[in-house]
Amino acid sequence: EQGFHSQILAASGRTADDLAMVLAVRESAGDRVELRLDGRAGYDMASARDLASELEYSRLQFFLDPLAGTTMHEVAALGRQTSVPLGLCRSLQAPADVLALVRSGAARFAAIDIARVGGLTAARKCAAVAEAAGVRASLGCGCSPGLGAAAMLQLAAATPALASCNECGYHQLHDDVLADPLEIIDGMMTVPQGPGLGVEVDRAKIERHLVL
Repeated sequence: EQGFHSQILAASGRTADDLAMVLAVRESAGDRVELRLDGRAGYDMASARDLASELEYSRLQFFLDPLAGTTMHEVAALGRQTSVPLGLCRSLQAPADVLALVRSGAARFAAIDIARVGGLTAARKCAAVAEAAGVRASLGCGCSPGLGAAAMLQLAAATPALASCNECGYHQLHDDVLADPLEIIDGMMTVPQGPGLGVEVDRAKIERHLVL
């Protein structure tokens, strides 16, 4: 089974709103969950630094993609000004980008989006680079109609470097294209046991969702 964290999406760089939201979630959840804040590349340096300063005692696992349109060296500069761990996702599009993250010291966490980096093989290579450098890695998967989530589960289960909780949008779907839906219980998903990705596609569902 694979576990999942609680991820908070920033409100497009509105620092006060985001701070209030994180503190409210932390107060409500206590220490029962790990929190990650996704900045969605929405802050300038000053705003990100101010927010990170306010969040130093909120026990975030990491602050993901804090800066807008900046280089890894600028993220590294932010990291030197805060004790809040930083993570990167949007700037990771190939294993070479994970290596650049390591060399620049930009972040302690790499969130690997399977589609963004170019598929399962590339994602596994990204995880290998991160593991060799002591950077914690996790996977990301958007709201694919089931196949992407199944692929993520198989990769996570087969890759020890991806032992951290992973991000998946499967629970947000109203329907999928799988013959048997993936099961989520208490934040955990069971790895499908069938051949290949472990799941079977329902052709009738695909036909119902076709856009001609």
